Amino acid sequence: VRVSIRDALLSRTPEEQAGHLATVQSLIADVGVKSKAFAALAKDDAELRTLYHGYEVRLDAFVDVGKRVLGAEAAGNRAEALDIMFKECIPDAAALRAHLQQVRAVVLNKAKKLEGEMATAVRRTQQLIALLSVLALAFGAWLGRLVSRRITRNVTTVREALDKVASGNLEV
Repeated sequence: VRVSIRDALLSRTPEEQAGHLATVQSLIADVGVKSKAFAALAKDDAELRTLYHGYEVRLDAFVDVGKRVLGAEAAGNRAEALDIMFKECIPDAAALRAHLQQVRAVVLNKAKKLEGEMATAVRRTQQLIALLSVLALAFGAWLGRLVSRRITRNVTTVREALDKVASGNLEV
């Protein structure tokens, strides 16, 4: 926004000035859209809400200064517009940039924390799946042994009866 305002003020032709001023107005509108996205992100987090409030204050001040620059230029007072830009707009832009860097640092820190929490949750899930797999395997082995013992017990009983019949004992 600062560069577009400067370009608008330093333009040689009215057409160039109009183009740069239109760019400034669209940038101000774009900032408003991004502010709404930031507000949505900040609504569930107290720290981000505090940062958002500071951002809103700085942004409002910056937009007001930008509008004053545009108003001075539209009124044909280029010297006043340049004065406002260099005395107020540039420092406000620097303050806004510094605040946004602070917001970025906080958001990145929160993202790293969430990444760590997600990694821990994934590890715990993997451990739980491994434990359940071992338990299922042990249960399957126990069940297989139980079934095989029941089958072999009956086969053993039949074999013993056949052995008695083969030895001549017909009272089985």
